[in-house]
Amino acid sequence: MCGRFSLGVSTDRLVEAFGIAEGDLDWQPRYNIAPTQDVAAVVAGETGPRIGTLRWGLIPYWADDPAIGNRLINARAETVDEKPSFRDPFRDRRCLVLADGFYEWRKENGAKTPMRVRLPDEEPFAFAGLWDRWLDPDGGPVHTCAIITTDASPAIRPIHPRMPVILPPGDRERWIDDDADPAALKDLLHPYRGELEAYAVPTRVNSPANEGPDLIEPVG
Repeated sequence: MCGRFSLGVSTDRLVEAFGIAEGDLDWQPRYNIAPTQDVAAVVAGETGPRIGTLRWGLIPYWADDPAIGNRLINARAETVDEKPSFRDPFRDRRCLVLADGFYEWRKENGAKTPMRVRLPDEEPFAFAGLWDRWLDPDGGPVHTCAIITTDASPAIRPIHPRMPVILPPGDRERWIDDDADPAALKDLLHPYRGELEAYAVPTRVNSPANEGPDLIEPVG
């Protein structure tokens, strides 16, 4: 699964890295992003990809209770086109969720060690995501998202059996293309085939109340 991640870069760096010209984002570096919080995301816009924020935890448009979003933070790649909560977003409302690392907890000797996973070059990357628009009777539209997970790559398997789907640059535009064939897009939902690095980080990251660049410093 993916329950916590980081994005410790500026808005300008994101716009540069992902080649986005349209959007409304004022991103402050974050090092311990948790469910129910805002994430930086890219969706298809009228004139090209658009960058902005979505709330992490997908609330289906048909939901009666928005609390369902607290449980729908991840969608399994194997069943994303079948589950009622994700079926329509997979077909029509796909997004990129931006990150520069994610956390998993390695179990050893009865303890859990928080591990941060990143690209070797430390560049920001994109998770495959889904988004939806729920109408709050008292407050207007709420835009939310979920991150798609798949089997872990060999580098991550000793830490956790699953991982978020990381889309390489060549697949990002295709993923959010409104005209793409959803059935063909399932081929993109595989373990990451590039190199990843994992290292232990401070246990302060265990609490989503903690924040700051010290959370991504190696320990041990």
